[in-house]
Amino acid sequence: GMHYGELRDFIQSLPATAQVAIAYASHGSPQFAQKFTTDHKQAAAAIRIPSGPLNELSSTYMALTGLVKHWPDDGNRRAILVLSDGVDLYWGVTEALPSNNPDLHRAIEQAQRGGVNAYAIYANTTGDVRRNAFLINAGRSCLSLLSLATGGKAYFQGDQTPINFRPILQNLRNRLGDQYLLTFRAMQGRKAAYDRLHLS
Repeated sequence: GMHYGELRDFIQSLPATAQVAIAYASHGSPQFAQKFTTDHKQAAAAIRIPSGPLNELSSTYMALTGLVKHWPDDGNRRAILVLSDGVDLYWGVTEALPSNNPDLHRAIEQAQRGGVNAYAIYANTTGDVRRNAFLINAGRSCLSLLSLATGGKAYFQGDQTPINFRPILQNLRNRLGDQYLLTFRAMQGRKAAYDRLHLS
């Protein structure tokens, strides 16, 4: 709740043609507080405190997969900002690690196929997870892998929610403003082989 103003300002600073949606992960699926719209004031007004019981066995990454699968295919660039502690206990504690989390890997695959860049801000949670170093590290590692594998970036301030989102959101706005799409056509040789690609 302390960051509402910063998030609303960020949404309203996006280009007028940018479509924005606000969704919350609940029971493994995305629950829209605001469907995609170019009315940024309306989208910003949809931000609210997340609700749900503590220790609910629900996967943020399962919800992310659902969001990407049902994203309108309008040919526009796609980016998502995930605010989460990254901890996913749906399959168990050991599966909270990024190497063992099937929902994380499904979300990454869907985002890559859908051309979605995932950005993440680590926001710590309440309850026992907040004091569990193993789960905190697992959650941050999952968010980091999600962002890295999809061409986004994960933002952390130790193991706490950042005091101020404005510098992070400014960095994100700059990244979104300085992206280019590069395509190339590979010429098929007589047999499969690796080639070096130099980009300057």
